[in-house]
Amino acid sequence: MTTQGDPHVRRILRRVVAPRTVARIGVVLDELDVGLVAFDAARDYCHVNKAAAALLGLRAGHMASDVCKTVIHDLAGRAINTPDAVQVAAALEPGSNVEYKSTWVFSGAPTHVGIVSKPAAGLGGRVWAFYDNSRMVQAIDSADRANALLRASSDAMFDPQVLLEGVWRDDVVVDLVYRDVNRATCRYLNRSRNELLGHSLLDALPTIGGVLLAHYSSERSSEPLILDAFPYHHEASDTYSYYDVRANQMRPGWIALTWRDVTERFELTQRIARSEHRLKAELDSAAEYVASILPEDLDGEVEVSSRFVPSRHLGGDSYDYQWIDDDHLMVYLVDVSGHGVGPAMMSVSVHNLLRSGTFDNELLLQPEAVLGELNRLFQMERQAGNYFTIWYGVYQASTRKLRFASGGHPPALVFAGGRLDAELNTDSLPIGIMDGTEFTTGSYDVPPDADILLYSDGAFELTLTDGAYWTLAGFIEVCASAAETPKWTLDTLIADLLRANDSEDFEDDCTLVRLTIPA
Repeated sequence: MTTQGDPHVRRILRRVVAPRTVARIGVVLDELDVGLVAFDAARDYCHVNKAAAALLGLRAGHMASDVCKTVIHDLAGRAINTPDAVQVAAALEPGSNVEYKSTWVFSGAPTHVGIVSKPAAGLGGRVWAFYDNSRMVQAIDSADRANALLRASSDAMFDPQVLLEGVWRDDVVVDLVYRDVNRATCRYLNRSRNELLGHSLLDALPTIGGVLLAHYSSERSSEPLILDAFPYHHEASDTYSYYDVRANQMRPGWIALTWRDVTERFELTQRIARSEHRLKAELDSAAEYVASILPEDLDGEVEVSSRFVPSRHLGGDSYDYQWIDDDHLMVYLVDVSGHGVGPAMMSVSVHNLLRSGTFDNELLLQPEAVLGELNRLFQMERQAGNYFTIWYGVYQASTRKLRFASGGHPPALVFAGGRLDAELNTDSLPIGIMDGTEFTTGSYDVPPDADILLYSDGAFELTLTDGAYWTLAGFIEVCASAAETPKWTLDTLIADLLRANDSEDFEDDCTLVRLTIPA
């Protein structure tokens, strides 16, 4: 927008060497964006250019001075910010030397009109300039409202937030000063806003300030600065505080910074880490103990091999196999619900009970009776809510008959002739769920050269790469495929299971027990 102070306007006015030349420059004035009214005192008329005509509601061109003065006087009267009527009237008097400058505000468009009135010696009269500043004022008001909203939002934040400007020396930022701060910053630093603005960040937070200067003087200056649990040493008390720091360069030399005191969180995390370390040591010790009481592989008339693959979390798997007498081999697998020391110790308790001789041989030969007694002794309300599944069997070598009972456990798999021959289980609730649960015994004639596989649910409860869960049917299919391979072992089966699920380890304890009964 052209103003009266523009060199172009001044050059035009200098060319006016006599009052009567106003009419001659009217065409030139009409081309200006600024509203101009030039009064010729000698001939008592004025020239109104097009921009002024639009603002004043007049026609452009020459007209009597009194007509235009009346319009200007009435316009001043309609302004809602009550301009100085005396000065306006004085400026409208012929031959007045008064210089007048103001902004008139109106309720309708245009809302803000800038006014400048000065004597024009070369004209022997006066020039009035009118500027429509409505858009500029609206833009300023909008910016002020936006800044007010941003400040209110920033002040509502719990974390300190500051705007920093770099102090440059030889093209390098050597200091950072506060240009804006929110209330949280003032509370945290215990200083008022006025005490912070214009002062160095290095005064209150020298360590953070030093890191900022180093970062934004490096090749990574365009990248945000992210520091988690950044340590800050308090020399007076020889203590440390820890901060999460975030900074971003808005433009060269201007940095938005926020930080959060996470000392309590950091110290709590450290305590938790130490507790987890102690707990892990305890769990590792418990896992070693559980592994130490499990039986070794068994050779003889019936070959028994086993593998216990613990997960990252201590579980409640245990198993055992032993000859009750010369003709009867007992085998079982227990899987206690949950993870941790409690389930592991419950599993050990069941193991010790069955191995210690507390149950006599007559009872051990009756699978349904064993499960019934365990259910009576291990009710979940007395075991911190824990229960367990079990598969228990007794093999009689002289008759090749296997008698078995299960409580909520997946079926044992029988492979003969390289194929799946049977799935052995009896329907019943897990041990400890309900007092008085009845259990039944199943019977199976073992074919020649048979393999019987017992397993815990950790062998097949795996998450697939697509997020779905593997199924028992899928597990049985992999086992059947493995059984078709001559000289298969539990180690090769474990590798097949992990490969089938594209996994490196099991999510829960995986226990496998294999009985090989030749012809």
